[in-house]
Amino acid sequence: MVFLYFCHRLKNKENLNNQKMRTKIITLTLLMASCVCSLASERIINFEMLPVDVQMYSRAHFPAGDDAFRNAFITYDDEMPEIAYTIVFTSGDGLIFRENHELKSYSAKTTVVPWDVLTEPVSKTLGELYPQSVIKHFEVVYVTLTKKKFEITLLDGTELVFDEDGNLITE
Repeated sequence: MVFLYFCHRLKNKENLNNQKMRTKIITLTLLMASCVCSLASERIINFEMLPVDVQMYSRAHFPAGDDAFRNAFITYDDEMPEIAYTIVFTSGDGLIFRENHELKSYSAKTTVVPWDVLTEPVSKTLGELYPQSVIKHFEVVYVTLTKKKFEITLLDGTELVFDEDGNLITE
């Protein structure tokens, strides 16, 4: 729509010589081209096209029936190893997996994140500090290539960060 507006303005001979107008058109054209190129790497796929271990993990840890998986919005991005597979259910709950099929994040909008997605040390420390807590968001963040931290958001909005050994880093 904006592009058509600029083209219409070009019909006027004065604007054709206007450097600002040419700059705007070139910028808009480049922006549109970059948007098209960035979307090209992401594809919508169905649940059966996910790797088997991602399917098994999703079914084991996400309390949903076959209809939820059939109706989920699932994408695969082959250019972003950090976010390779994204599964968003109609409820708004979502899972994100890395290219190596490792869980990156689990967000619960209408359900809760199951405790068994946590590592044992993190689960133990969380259970000691917040025994009756309800997890709404869980994310694994790589600090270095081999060192991870675990970010957890509880139902009451409390944000916690743990290291791999289950030590609470920030509260």
